[in-house]
Amino acid sequence: MTNYVLTFRAQPGRTPTAQEEARWPAWFGQIGASITDTGNRVGDSAARLHALASLIAQARQLLPQAVHDARDQELTRAQIGELLGTTDATAARHYRNKP
Repeated sequence: MTNYVLTFRAQPGRTPTAQEEARWPAWFGQIGASITDTGNRVGDSAARLHALASLIAQARQLLPQAVHDARDQELTRAQIGELLGTTDATAARHYRNKP
C-alpha cells in the first residue's frame, strides 16, 4: 500500500491523530471509487481520465509544501523518500529549496 503525506493547512504545528490517520485509506478509497463512478455514469473514459489528471496536478502542487512540513516535523530525507515511493536522494533533489 502506498503511504501518503497529508498536511493540515491553516493549522501550523498540528499533528494528525491516530484516529484521523486510520481513516485515510478509506478516504483515498472513496476518492478512487468516486472517480470510477463518475467515468461509468457518464459512460466516458475521458471524464475519468480528466478527473485523475486533475488530482495528479493538484497533488503535484501540494507535495512541495507537504515535504517542507515533514522536514519541519523532523522527518529524515530517507523517511520522506520512502513515503513518496522514491529514494532519499531523489526526494531531496526534487524538493530542494521548495516551497
